[in-house]
Amino acid sequence: MKKISLYITLAIVSLVFGACSDGYEPWGNPQAYEEESPITIPGLKALEVPAQDLATVGTDVPVFTLSSKEAPEGFELKNARVELLPNDINLDGVTPTIIETSLDGKAATAAIQEAFIKYYGKRPVAHRFNAHVVVNAVKDGQAILIDAGNIMYTVTPNSPFIDEAYYLIGDMTGWNKEGAIKFIHSNKDVYEDPVFSVFVTTTAANQTWKITTETNYKGELLATGKTGVLGTTKEGDTSMEGKLTTEGAGAGKLAEAGKYRITINMMTYTYKVEKLNFTEYLWMAGNANGWTHNDINVLHGPAFDGKYTGYMYLDNKGFKFSEQKGWASSVPNGKDYGENFSTDGGAGNIMMTEADGFYKVEVDLGALSYKLTPIKTIGIIGDATVNGWNGDIAMTYDNATRAWTAQHVVLKAGSIKFRANAAWDISWGGTDLNKLTTQNGANINVTAGTYTVKLTPSYDGNTKVELIAE
Repeated sequence: MKKISLYITLAIVSLVFGACSDGYEPWGNPQAYEEESPITIPGLKALEVPAQDLATVGTDVPVFTLSSKEAPEGFELKNARVELLPNDINLDGVTPTIIETSLDGKAATAAIQEAFIKYYGKRPVAHRFNAHVVVNAVKDGQAILIDAGNIMYTVTPNSPFIDEAYYLIGDMTGWNKEGAIKFIHSNKDVYEDPVFSVFVTTTAANQTWKITTETNYKGELLATGKTGVLGTTKEGDTSMEGKLTTEGAGAGKLAEAGKYRITINMMTYTYKVEKLNFTEYLWMAGNANGWTHNDINVLHGPAFDGKYTGYMYLDNKGFKFSEQKGWASSVPNGKDYGENFSTDGGAGNIMMTEADGFYKVEVDLGALSYKLTPIKTIGIIGDATVNGWNGDIAMTYDNATRAWTAQHVVLKAGSIKFRANAAWDISWGGTDLNKLTTQNGANINVTAGTYTVKLTPSYDGNTKVELIAE
């Protein structure tokens, strides 16, 4: 015991004398020292604890234990801290997370969860940390840091099961795999983006629904359990939002026929149902296309959220948008949008101030606004062209055919894409020549030959290209 006290005493002496200053310090100013390097004390070491699962612990979680909590003579062990560095990733540029602990080596579960997410994300997989433990010893108001050493700490975060995909099943789908509707999801990890959405149209009232997992879809569609079918907390629930559960999952109910978006957050196991009043398509009719509602000058709003996108030629002599293929008077409950997005039958035309030209057109009916992005050029690019991927073959727009055309185009066996304004902000590709997309469409495979190439841009999935052999 005396030997241990000697270690502490020497450390304090070093601290005091190391902090002396020849300059005058007013007595009223408190003495402050920079933090000293920890010292080591024989017999006081951090010990590893078993791997921890944050889903099964309380508000505090064990991180380490001390080989001894007996303080040297005259000293009191006050508190401890742990410095965590991830063991399973590259540490370049990574700084440790410091977490306060009790002397029995427990930390706030929330703090460990936050540190895990910081380095490893939310996926519930065990990972290891290099944990450096430091303990405070105090005597007569002076604190000394004791280095209790390094241990390995293994922990699993408290995160729910999230499958890679989900499917809507119910009365409207036949409760079978063939009719199941897959939820839409981003290309991010599901623990980084746990939100999924699906659109469904019902033609009858009181349609019930549940949600099944990718695990079930590949196996037993209605299997229960942690990785099984999800539903509402009570059978026949018509609530437009609430909690999802896998325990005694009830069927939700869509009380009215119509179009719906169902959004689920699998991190919180919640759902939200929205009845959609927006149509899927808008038609543009104006001076530029002879005031006709054709199949090319169409904008698509696949999310039924009132936001639409299309590609078309416009001029500054006016146009309108319609929710139907024709004027409002041609169908029951039809709707046309004119000046200031007024739906009054006598509303004036929308008059743009931009120059006549070809545009990417984005309409937001919720905000009653539109945005025009000029497309000054469209070119053919790819390893099948003479320029390879380094330059475009220019195309020319013909408003009579609504198409961009290039003649006498010599192609070799390979692939091509189309892009606007000699940049990749807007480009078209895809495996179906009648359904090209701007959403990272695949390269278009072509055979060697000389072609007239005609691209007719429209909304995603309606853009077409013709390769006409010459």
